Amino acid sequence: MRVCYFGIYDREQGRNRIYRKGLSENGVEIVECQDATPGFAKYLRLMRKHTRLKGEYDALIVGYPGHILVPFARCISRKRIILDACASMYEGVVISRGQYSLWSWRAFLLRLIDRLAVRFADVVLVESEAQKQYFEQHLGAKDKCRVLYHGADDSIYDRDQNAPVAKHTEFTVVFRGKFLPEAGVRHIITAAKLLEDDEVRFVIIGNGFLEREIRAQIARIAPRNLTLIDARLRDDELRREMLSAHASLGQLERHPRLSRTLPFKLFESLALGLPYITADTGPVREILTDGEQAFFVPPADPKALAEKIRFLKNNPAVAKRVAENGHRLYCERFTPKILGARLVTFLERPLSVLYLFNRVRTGLTEEIARGKDHDGHFFGMFRLAKYGVHGEYFEIEQFLPYRFAQFLRTHFLNIHFVHLPLFFKMRAYDIVFTSSAFGSLLLKALLGLSRPRWVVFDFGLASMLGAGATLKQRVLAFMLRRADGIITLSPGERDSMRARFPSYLDAIQYFPLGVDTAYFAPDRSVEEGDFILSPGRDPRRDLSTLVLASEGIVPEVKVTSRHYDASTLGSAGAHITRHEFSPLELREEYRRAKLIVLPISTADGLNDSSGCSTLVEAMAMGKAIIATHTETMAAYITHGENGWLVPEKDVQALREAVELLWHDGGLRRRLGQAAREFAVRECSADLYAGRLADYFKKVSGTNGR
Repeated sequence: MRVCYFGIYDREQGRNRIYRKGLSENGVEIVECQDATPGFAKYLRLMRKHTRLKGEYDALIVGYPGHILVPFARCISRKRIILDACASMYEGVVISRGQYSLWSWRAFLLRLIDRLAVRFADVVLVESEAQKQYFEQHLGAKDKCRVLYHGADDSIYDRDQNAPVAKHTEFTVVFRGKFLPEAGVRHIITAAKLLEDDEVRFVIIGNGFLEREIRAQIARIAPRNLTLIDARLRDDELRREMLSAHASLGQLERHPRLSRTLPFKLFESLALGLPYITADTGPVREILTDGEQAFFVPPADPKALAEKIRFLKNNPAVAKRVAENGHRLYCERFTPKILGARLVTFLERPLSVLYLFNRVRTGLTEEIARGKDHDGHFFGMFRLAKYGVHGEYFEIEQFLPYRFAQFLRTHFLNIHFVHLPLFFKMRAYDIVFTSSAFGSLLLKALLGLSRPRWVVFDFGLASMLGAGATLKQRVLAFMLRRADGIITLSPGERDSMRARFPSYLDAIQYFPLGVDTAYFAPDRSVEEGDFILSPGRDPRRDLSTLVLASEGIVPEVKVTSRHYDASTLGSAGAHITRHEFSPLELREEYRRAKLIVLPISTADGLNDSSGCSTLVEAMAMGKAIIATHTETMAAYITHGENGWLVPEKDVQALREAVELLWHDGGLRRRLGQAAREFAVRECSADLYAGRLADYFKKVSGTNGR
């Protein structure tokens, strides 16, 4: 692939340097058409340079900043145009720097430039999900925005490069960056003064917009432990200054721009393996979790900042653990090569994936947008765009009157046939992804259609296939042989399906189920309650065993199964209470529960995957978990390390486990912390979506293109 990098961009600016490096590392040839000459003459020079290329490239990237050039690029090129917007010009000049008033003609012109740039680009790259939402709501960028985080250049910000850099003897925190209003440098100076007598040293590396005010504040309060470096440092000098510190400071102000932006120093700190302290903002929470890969403080709160720095100084083991987690995250998601691979997926038409759900999802998107629910119900669909794949869903309620659609669901079309009336709409997609819709798969198989590709989400297919003795089992096997892929929830199920269908082994894969680790996150301020929580709505909960095992030990067991019937459990179930919790209420119950118990019944032979989504939620919440030893549960829980497994229907084993963990707070905390670390490391929703995206590309035959 050949790409034209076009515009007035600075080659050494972070995003331009990182993305060009990442594209090259992914085998993309880059031809540059760049001219930063002041005045109108640059347009003529750019046109001449572009004419010499004779259109011999596959896509054109307008480098950052380049909003004003997009209409011009559209006039001279017929290729796909990708604008690296990062943020809006209006936001940077008016909101951040306050250079013009909100209602000035210059502010109006900047808004117009933003809108025209979005209008004439095919793809708009932005720096965060929050920025994407802003572009869609205010600049008309619906379906055009793709989030591509800044990352850091690993040829510069490499903690292991050459000889190791020695840390300062005194505990040192470093801030590097421009003195912009959102940076919050004034709070760093105040925090330095508060820690004058704590043997903590502050190094501020920067200059710019608010430099006069910053120098005046330093002169006024004169913190003895602060060093200001206002010179422009070479890359190697900046790396050395940062690595010699014990922690790195991010953006700390209460400022409207921080609701959308992410600084380069965040990614550089992760790359260097430094503990990172930042204001708690929405964009930061997109990629980091407090106490896991970074440390959050309230915005504009120097006292809280000072306390957090003091905590890190006194708890080096915690600082090291979080720094290692942050560095691992950088290596997994934010190196130039990884970002370049993602950028490659935006250069051509994105792969389109249709999700078909067995229950109605309409209305959930609004709840998720309001923060009242999580997107786990959509199995990575909303996050695929980060990896160059377009995901969406449809259901008959979107095309028929709601009551009529519900009538069809209730009386004529079960979960396997409810999408059949929309079958020919599926032909517009590259891939269909579903755990049901077997009626549509059967029609595809009978018609011998190669498109769309069909991927089955396996919730116990091996059990449904059985011995292949019944007509239903033989028809299911016929359909699955004509599917294009199967994704399972456990390695055992994957191996079982591979044994059944050896002709396409590589298309049958196991991915740990994803969970939103930002939504499902511990809250240490919540006091632990005196109850066990047994969540999950499916009917395959072995509540009778739980009743007997917990009686006399636990004051209350809260269950959420819709199939709980107190009359069938007898008087022994008096301490069992059934509840209907909203998603937010359930999250609060997770936080308050002393222990999570997931008793599973496999009596019907169809449900080895039962409880999986509840399990990963509980793990993300950092709770100690006791679960029935099924094949799926054992894929996530290592007994005694990040959870506790007991044999099915074994009252005594479950009772001993409940009694042990109920009374041993240290063991509960250790298991809960390990569970949380496993969920973040293996089951994060973004990681899951990335795995799905790579898999979909492979199944479709695009190989990442």
